[in-house]
Amino acid sequence: MKKLAFLALLLTSLSLLAACARGGDKAAETNDPKVGDLYAAVLSEFAEFQQPGEKAYGLLKVIKVEPDTVTVVTDSSAWDDEMSAKRELRGDLKEVVWDMDDEIVVARSELAEMHRKEIIFAVRHGDSAN
Repeated sequence: MKKLAFLALLLTSLSLLAACARGGDKAAETNDPKVGDLYAAVLSEFAEFQQPGEKAYGLLKVIKVEPDTVTVVTDSSAWDDEMSAKRELRGDLKEVVWDMDDEIVVARSELAEMHRKEIIFAVRHGDSAN
């Protein structure tokens, strides 16, 4: 149990160190998107859900990067809280099913702004899982 707690502390410290190395600019995490990048986001800003007006949180996966646009797909499930989406982003992603039938094209110039506005609130780079 002590090893697990130490590992969690170590990973948290490394994440904080990486954030400091970027100068704390959260939007910089989305400035150079790559295929396979994952974003925890307010999915209800990207797609319609059964309960209009309620926020839904989940993952986005970058599937195509072009000079002016980024194409993403959403996780086929959604959460009603931000923390669950962040937990899923940090997980092993084995249970994630991507909605490949509904591609969303986002202007690259809007991506950093979405991160600044916390529509995209966490990033995991270069993960090609699922």
